[in-house]
Amino acid sequence: MPYPSDYFAALFPPLSMQIIQRFSLRSGAICIGIFTLIIVIFLGGTYGWAQAITLAGIYTVVSIFLAFYTLTSRRAREARDRNQILAQELQTTNQQLEKVSEQQQRLAIARERQHLARDLHDSVTQSIFSMTLTTQTALLWLDRDPNRVDELLERLKHLAQGAISEMQVLISEAPPTKFPEGGFITNLRQYLADHQHPDTLEIRLDVDGSQSLSNTEEQYLFRIAQEAVNNIVKHSGATLAKICLHLANPIWMEISDNGQGFDLQVVRKAGHLGLVNMEERANEIGWDFHFSTSLETGTSVRVTKRLSTKRQAEW
Repeated sequence: MPYPSDYFAALFPPLSMQIIQRFSLRSGAICIGIFTLIIVIFLGGTYGWAQAITLAGIYTVVSIFLAFYTLTSRRAREARDRNQILAQELQTTNQQLEKVSEQQQRLAIARERQHLARDLHDSVTQSIFSMTLTTQTALLWLDRDPNRVDELLERLKHLAQGAISEMQVLISEAPPTKFPEGGFITNLRQYLADHQHPDTLEIRLDVDGSQSLSNTEEQYLFRIAQEAVNNIVKHSGATLAKICLHLANPIWMEISDNGQGFDLQVVRKAGHLGLVNMEERANEIGWDFHFSTSLETGTSVRVTKRLSTKRQAEW
């Protein structure tokens, strides 16, 4: 027949579970040790010390088993709660990244529109302005000397054709959204081969090194090269133009010509925005922009990739 001390000892395993549930493993181990000692003392007077120790060992094993089961369950629950919190944080982070990505995409579109507007200002806008002046002149001569109107209309026709050609060039020169592997240099060579320029002008492309660039860097470098080549063809009067692409640290690209150069202050006052476009594109990808021009030696545009702090220390 069980004694009251047996029922008293049977209360310790559930109590051990509650302690492990609420406190640390160390606190639970100390309590189980104390419970074991209490059980031995209470059962010793009833069963004798040898049997009391045996029964205390059984109760202790049961308490330890239940304590570890409770500890495992608690840790599983805590891990589940942490995973839920991490999942919520991850979802919030993904939503924030999506918003940032959308903002960057809108910003990139706005920047490209701004660049396109400047390209139009440097080319088509000037042609349209000339067409307007020619039309006004033709209207003035219509009553005074109709014979001169035909000449002005012919000039107006050429101006209109030139504006259309400029628009077609701006549209056709848009680079692909992503160059295939190794396709940046191939596309640049193809662009130079297809670009219409005087027979007296030779354009060379020299590539040194093989370090890879990001897709954004390739896009912007392609645009800078286009802008520089267009300026050379339109304004330099050069016989030789070079594009040097150095794909080894430090990474840089330089477009130079042996043309007549120009006065930078005069060009800026005239509102030609090609240089501004190139400098902004270089800054947007974290590259430095350098420009030099001379009436004796021609013009040079150089963009250089900025080195990280760690890489600068190594150099």
